Amino acid sequence: MIKKSLEFGGGNFLASTLLVSALSLMPGISMAETSGYWTYSIASDEVTVTGYVGNESRVVIPETLEGKPVVAIGDNAFDNNSEVEVIIVPSTVTNIGDHAFWGATSLHTVAFKSSTPATLGESIFSSMGFVRNIYVPTDAVDAYKTSWWMSTETNHIKSDPTDAEFIDYSGPAHFTYRVNDDYKTATLTGCADGSTTFEVRGSASRMDDYGEYDNYNVVAIADGAFQNSHVARVSLPNSIKKIGARAFGGPELQEVLVYSNSYNESLDPSECEIADDAFPNNADYHIYVPSDKVDDFQQAWTMFADKIAAYPTTVTVGDYEYSYKQYDLTSATVSLKKYIGSDSYITLPESPRNGEKFLYITGIEDGAFADNKSIKTVT
Repeated sequence: MIKKSLEFGGGNFLASTLLVSALSLMPGISMAETSGYWTYSIASDEVTVTGYVGNESRVVIPETLEGKPVVAIGDNAFDNNSEVEVIIVPSTVTNIGDHAFWGATSLHTVAFKSSTPATLGESIFSSMGFVRNIYVPTDAVDAYKTSWWMSTETNHIKSDPTDAEFIDYSGPAHFTYRVNDDYKTATLTGCADGSTTFEVRGSASRMDDYGEYDNYNVVAIADGAFQNSHVARVSLPNSIKKIGARAFGGPELQEVLVYSNSYNESLDPSECEIADDAFPNNADYHIYVPSDKVDDFQQAWTMFADKIAAYPTTVTVGDYEYSYKQYDLTSATVSLKKYIGSDSYITLPESPRNGEKFLYITGIEDGAFADNKSIKTVT
């Protein structure tokens, strides 16, 4: 809904109304208007945003209002707004008024999409230094620093992290990511090394232009992220909200682990959008989930229901049956549940293997050797 107002003193209402109508048709006359959460004025077919009355944490200033380009952000436009944290300024904006973002006390990131720096008014950011990131197009960083050299915020001007993928080198696998346009989350796009076992982590670190690290919650796995990586085993954190088409499309897939422990719940399948072909249809693999979540996953991920199972509880390797205590991608901690061999002299294996998975024995259960009466020594 769009409203227009122009106030007059006393006088004939009809005359005032006619005057407003006449003025609104004259070029160069500024009219105060509102649309949604925005207040703005129009002069010479160009829009100046004069205020924002919403409460979203991420705000995208529109490129146009009423079909006219938004070219300016007015003085004190975000005054007394304690909710907004991220503001995205379109490439159409060429002028920013005095104290435009001064009153936004929660604001930490402003992203400018134009390669040409806007003209700045006085002290557009708070002197308290709330804004940590001023993101600009990668090829325009120097231009912004040169143009805004008198601004106290020039040391926060950085290349926009959404412009290109980045590699997080801090983990065992060198994953590639793309920062999402909320500037708080990231999408996993692939792996830069030859690993076949992937522990997808819930956060990713990116080094900015000044050698400082920004952390992003990993919320999505992109289309085709591991389609050509020969991935065999992968674990998924509870932060994942979307898994794209052919994300794990390779035929080598063996295990998908959905973790849950005393510190973190597993991901909620009803809140995770998953493509029908996110996992291969012709591979022999399992999607292991906590035992109390099997039904939830099978109902939400119906296309993979026959692959979903509870974590295994026991495994037999040679003459020994073990109980799983913790089941991980490349290893598991176990207790010796039962000896099923017939030897009299037994030497317990230190780290047996189940396929490619190492088993670390942490205990021996009651009655583990009770069925073998011929045992003489156990070492």
